[in-house]
Amino acid sequence: MSKKYALTAPYYVYRIAFRSHDIPKLRASHWIPCFPHSAREIWVKQRQIRDLLLAIEPGAQWEKHEARMCPRCHRWVVGIQAQMMRDREQRARLKGEASPPCSDYCEARSGLPLKNLRRWLAPKAPES
Repeated sequence: MSKKYALTAPYYVYRIAFRSHDIPKLRASHWIPCFPHSAREIWVKQRQIRDLLLAIEPGAQWEKHEARMCPRCHRWVVGIQAQMMRDREQRARLKGEASPPCSDYCEARSGLPLKNLRRWLAPKAPES
C-alpha cells in the first residue's frame, strides 16, 4: 500500500493535573497552547513529557484522549469528534479526495469560510 493511501493513525494528547504543587515551566512546543491550562493543569502532546511530569509528581492525575487537528483551519477536536474526523479522513484518503472540513464554519487556509469557498469555486453557468 502506498503512503498516499495509508490509513491515519489515532493521535493522543494527555491532560495532567498536579495535586500538591504547580507544574514547572515547559517549552511552548511541549504543551498545546489552544487547550486550557492553569498552574496545576496542562495538556501535552508527547508521552515522554507526560512521563517526565509524572516522575516529578507520581500522584498526579492524568487522562489520555484521542485528538485531531483539522488540516484546513488548524482547530483541535478531542474524543468522539476526533474519532469521527479520523474516520472521515480515512474514507477521503481511500477515495483519493481531499480531507473534509471539520464543520460548516471551517475556514480553509485561504481564509474563506467553506460555504463561501464552495460558492466561489462552483462552476459558473455559461452566459448566452
